[in-house]
Amino acid sequence: MKLMVKRLIRFNGAGSLKGCCDIEFGGFIQAKGLRIVQGKERLFVSMPRTQGKDGHWYEEIIPVTKVAEQQIEQAVLSAYEKER
Repeated sequence: MKLMVKRLIRFNGAGSLKGCCDIEFGGFIQAKGLRIVQGKERLFVSMPRTQGKDGHWYEEIIPVTKVAEQQIEQAVLSAYEKER
């Protein structure tokens, strides 16, 4: 399935949040609100999440396999690097 980064916004602040983006799967599903975060060792992609009434945070998008997660992260970080 083809994966495209549809919108990417870079942040230039000193915080750990470096950007956000939307992605499209196969031309028929769009996921909004992925975050690009600077971790202790590297950049990573954080899936959109919402806070439940119980105070816990729940991811709205969960990649089913490790390969899917890696493909999403690779596509997003590649687009992020091209935006420089």
